[in-house]
Amino acid sequence: MKIARLVALLALLAPLIIAPLPAAKASSGQPADSRAAAAAILDNLTDQEKIAQLFLVTFTGSSLDPAAPIFQILRRYHLGGVVLTRANDNFDDRTDVRAALHALTGLLQRANQELAVSGAAATPTPEAPQQLPQPLFIAVAHSGLGLRTAELLSGTTALPSPLAIGATWNPENARLAGMATGRELRQLGFNMLLGPNLDVVDSPNPASPGDLGSGVFGGNAFWVGEFGRAYTRGVHAGSGRRMAVIAGTFPGLGSGDRDAALEVPVVSKPLAELQAVDIRSFAAVASLEGNTEGAADGFVTGPALYAGLQGSISRETRPLAIDESALKVLLQFDEFRPWVELGGLLVSLPLNHPGVRRDYLAGQNLLASNVAYTALMAGNDLLQVSVQDEDGLLALPATLDGLVNRYKQGGVFSARVDQAVTRIVELKQELYGKFGAGAAINTQPLEPLVPMDSEMAAIAREAFTLLAPAAADLAQRLPQPPAPGARIVFLTQTQQVRQCSLCRPQRLPAVDALQVAVERAYGPIAKVRSQNLSSFDFGELADFLDGVGPTPVPQTTATPALESAQGTAIPTPVPAAAVPLTSIADALRDAAWVVALLQPAQVAEGVPSSFQRLLATRPDLLAGKKLVVFALGAPYHMDAAALSQITAYYGLFSAAPAFIDVAAQALFLDLTPRVGGPVSVPAAAYFLAERLLPDPVQKFELVIELVLPAGNSLTPSPEPTLALTPAATPMPSPTGVAVAPTAVPPTLPEGAQVKVSTTVLRDFNGNIVPDGTQVDFDVLYKDANALREIFATAFTVQGVAQAALAPKRVGGIEIRAVSGGAISLPAPLLVSDVAGETAIVVLTLTPSITPSAVPAATNTPAPQVAVDANSPANNAQAGEPVPEASTDPRDLLSALFINIAVAGYGWDAARRSGRGLIQRFRLALGITIGVWLAYDLYVLQLPGVALLQSMGALAPVLCAAGGGLAALAVDRYKVQLAAGWQSGSRLLQAAWQSMRASGFK
Repeated sequence: MKIARLVALLALLAPLIIAPLPAAKASSGQPADSRAAAAAILDNLTDQEKIAQLFLVTFTGSSLDPAAPIFQILRRYHLGGVVLTRANDNFDDRTDVRAALHALTGLLQRANQELAVSGAAATPTPEAPQQLPQPLFIAVAHSGLGLRTAELLSGTTALPSPLAIGATWNPENARLAGMATGRELRQLGFNMLLGPNLDVVDSPNPASPGDLGSGVFGGNAFWVGEFGRAYTRGVHAGSGRRMAVIAGTFPGLGSGDRDAALEVPVVSKPLAELQAVDIRSFAAVASLEGNTEGAADGFVTGPALYAGLQGSISRETRPLAIDESALKVLLQFDEFRPWVELGGLLVSLPLNHPGVRRDYLAGQNLLASNVAYTALMAGNDLLQVSVQDEDGLLALPATLDGLVNRYKQGGVFSARVDQAVTRIVELKQELYGKFGAGAAINTQPLEPLVPMDSEMAAIAREAFTLLAPAAADLAQRLPQPPAPGARIVFLTQTQQVRQCSLCRPQRLPAVDALQVAVERAYGPIAKVRSQNLSSFDFGELADFLDGVGPTPVPQTTATPALESAQGTAIPTPVPAAAVPLTSIADALRDAAWVVALLQPAQVAEGVPSSFQRLLATRPDLLAGKKLVVFALGAPYHMDAAALSQITAYYGLFSAAPAFIDVAAQALFLDLTPRVGGPVSVPAAAYFLAERLLPDPVQKFELVIELVLPAGNSLTPSPEPTLALTPAATPMPSPTGVAVAPTAVPPTLPEGAQVKVSTTVLRDFNGNIVPDGTQVDFDVLYKDANALREIFATAFTVQGVAQAALAPKRVGGIEIRAVSGGAISLPAPLLVSDVAGETAIVVLTLTPSITPSAVPAATNTPAPQVAVDANSPANNAQAGEPVPEASTDPRDLLSALFINIAVAGYGWDAARRSGRGLIQRFRLALGITIGVWLAYDLYVLQLPGVALLQSMGALAPVLCAAGGGLAALAVDRYKVQLAAGWQSGSRLLQAAWQSMRASGFK
């Protein structure tokens, strides 16, 4: 039995060893000091390997042939990473696109892991053994279905566009979309996401080539930052922290005047506006406060020129990404300096970007080392090179050799290379921990896709937004859904896309997508009849408009023409374009409802205005009909004249299938839209900046707390005189709300303050106001000629603003908060001077009159309490959630070891006392129940447990041990306890009999 006792002893000591250990990081195997580990790895890299780590390149095709140029380059140079794109035919859906990608990414990592067969290598030593090359970054830009930047058209969850996520005003939806992205991309072998897009479209300009459409979260910097941070947190969680998030496009292209994919935009905002709008969203994901899982791992620098950062724009001004002085100034801003110091990575724009190449690098070899040198010295760590063919890829070694020669010369460039490579290796350390053979290679078979369709459908319903008319007018315009026999025409603006140049073309959405959704949802219940539904795309609509003359009657007779030489008349045939397409004409003429799905078309399609042309040129076909329009992309492409003819204009903001289903439900009035979109729609007189101001209709309240100086406490004060009692000095509120005083005021020490907090402020759309909304706090001294003065100006955090007041005068005062047109309910106080001591009476509001139009989600103010300035609860930020009971895996393990130890001791003691096997099992079971019952009391934070909180990690150990020992004591003294119980029972029974004998009933 010595072994059993030894096991019990080890189990008893294990919790004491486990409890002090730090919690495990999300990335298994991550060293405690990744920067030191990266520096050690850097010392063992050759000069050529260091330079190669700086490059993130593209390549063409999806071939798995080991002899392909990309695999040869990886085996020889071990690059920093590759980027897979649809334009380079890296995805092919002619077979199983997921299986093909899984195989391709695995082969890329394997080729990169193979040791070089040529070139100088570091000499292995016992202290620095030969190490495998660093894992390869495999990057992709993955965004919502239907966007121009979308890369994977199938094989993953059909994600909503960023604008659709922003339309929900709920960052949790961004986290869910990020979860799907991180999990599914990691399964395919990716480890770097070039996204999300954090640009802010605060002033939409649909006519600008630089319009970003539905590729942004919205038009307000605070909300874009909130969604970007939540999305990043989701990607990190979904991938198990194996996906680096590189947000773009730093420091913002929302106000660019040109297409950033082809040209060099100019952002003309002054610096103050840049910081308040464009830069602010990036600062949110660079913040290291709170949950750092929402912090981006890097930024993609953009090709734009910024007047606010670079001064007067001239021909010599370089794009910010390759402007050393301007980019370094930006990175020294307080918002970014800590993030950069802790390893924030900058990924350059493609060095051969068309606009940069044409306007700023004319005459230079695009892959030459001087271009890469310029980008690296500007502050970029990872350099993108967009290779369009094999010749470009094969020219890469010359660039690498040129940079190696510069590196060998030492100096500033050498130090800059070491700094950049350290950042790159450090990020790879965080993704994969200590590098071992095959650390980044998918060794497991490809998991089947489990799309998050139900979550995306919920996002689609939540994003459904009414854009025009006003909500009050909608019921009059659309009192009923389409009748069962109504004829409905669906007009769909589609995009033709391909997964690769040889892949089958697809229409997004399909021309009849909405018709099919309506038939699927309402056909079985006889709300629609298929023969009354018809669908056309905008190309057919354009052809129809081009072929219709003033009188839509086909001309079938020949027209006389010049006579021939023989004098015979030659008939001139009517041009085909002049013959109207009667099918769409008849459908429009007979329809009772016309439903249009709009999305900004690609310029090459040439049909973005055909629907407006229909409204402008053929009002006769639309007269008397219900005209319902759904925006599948950015909603600001309609003008005011067009909107005046539309019955209802809704925003869906995405062309994913779930959003088409929502359109079907909305058409039949089975969904209630929210009001207020994420971007301005000038034609509908909807301006986002105005809608995000505090709603003046709301009657928000103030929460009053008495904050005492450190080391002081409240003491009872002398009885106040009748003249100073609240009952004798009523203070009616201007709002008519009855006021009731609290109990006798306490005496306050010198330095006491009144801490004032607002309840949650909400904007015109019913959402919390953006952080930084100004709130002025004023005080009215009633006994000083009604003097009112502002005593503090604060700014909201999560919708709440706070201030502190040290009253200057004795008498009745009233505190109020004002934000824009919103004014709080007043908070009356009574400041008295009793026996030379200042006292404050907090008067509470009696809900005899209920304020009207208070948003349902507005918080109820907490009870007024006195708070010690040193109390930890007083230091909590407004809006922080109350910590919930949580279970640390280490606590569970500790309780398990305690269970084993105490049960083992009890079993051994029972065996030595001669007890049978069944009795020993009963004892072990009782001890187990005692251990886990006590542990549950700790986890649920029941009364009494707080006394152990100061003991930290030992608290759960003591709780579990106490429960086990209590069970052991009950077993040990059960005979005595039973005897005591019997004795007590006999005494109670005798007393009862005696009372009955004496006549007690």
